[in-house]
Amino acid sequence: MKRIYFIFLVFFILSCNNDKNLIHTYVKVPIKVIAVIFDGSVECVDAIISLNSTNTKVVSFNSSEIILRGLHGDLVGSKNDFIVKGISGELYPVKPDIFSNTYSPFDNNSSIINKFVRNTVNVRAVLFDGSKKSISAIKKLNSTNTFIESYNENELIIKTLEGNSKATNGDYIVQGINTELWPVKADIFNQTYEIVE
Repeated sequence: MKRIYFIFLVFFILSCNNDKNLIHTYVKVPIKVIAVIFDGSVECVDAIISLNSTNTKVVSFNSSEIILRGLHGDLVGSKNDFIVKGISGELYPVKPDIFSNTYSPFDNNSSIINKFVRNTVNVRAVLFDGSKKSISAIKKLNSTNTFIESYNENELIIKTLEGNSKATNGDYIVQGINTELWPVKADIFNQTYEIVE
């Protein structure tokens, strides 16, 4: 009886810790991006539209927020957020404090549209594959700023700092410097992150 209990206990411990094996540390690769500080003006929104995103559209805006429809649904940028154009043409808002900790100016000419380089910063991430183990690992990222709204084997809805974002099978869920979570498409992730451990 003790042997069966011991085997069960070992199996239980291994299965509980198994989802931690899905959490890895990555480093953000330094990439050059362009960004606009959203100030609520028509000129600013025109500059954002002129970035010619292939997969993100400006849905609406007013003097205090802009709504962008992109790869993961509608994201809300607030006044003074940076609207960044990523490597695949996607647009996404970044809060000023997070932006200042993860990007540095690069060859700026003080126009509305400026160039930045992303700093090398370590993050943790989980590959979402629809399994209960990947959901459990994502929950273990212990984000205080974001949480899982809903999920099934095909998609995951995460409440992010910029609104609800939809991740689908094969997307990575990344935890940033302020414990915020956001989804990243695998092709973008593989070009912009490198595994550390």
